Amino acid sequence: MVKKRQRARVTQNGGALLFVIVLLIILTILIASLMKLQKKENNPGNTLNDSTRCNVGSDCVPKECCHATSCVNKEIKQDCGRTFCTQECKQGTIDCGQGSCGCINNKCAIVLK
Repeated sequence: MVKKRQRARVTQNGGALLFVIVLLIILTILIASLMKLQKKENNPGNTLNDSTRCNVGSDCVPKECCHATSCVNKEIKQDCGRTFCTQECKQGTIDCGQGSCGCINNKCAIVLK
């Protein structure tokens, strides 16, 4: 006598499977976000929260597009491409060659002549 093998039926609950998939996606995003946050906290020198941090003078650019009175790291430089400035030379700014941006004690600063 030959016995027939019975196939086991696997029923899947679609709602439960969808819930597990969504939960895994949320957990993955959460873990990735926490890792990115931890990386920033462990290496604050590379973040630009301190907008004036620099190593050399070429790291620094004027903060304002016109009549700059301060300097910032070039990584957060404003786009001044469509800005029109007056042609006056205001005192205490880097206008008309009165000064430039430099790196002093690892901070971008204006250097007046």
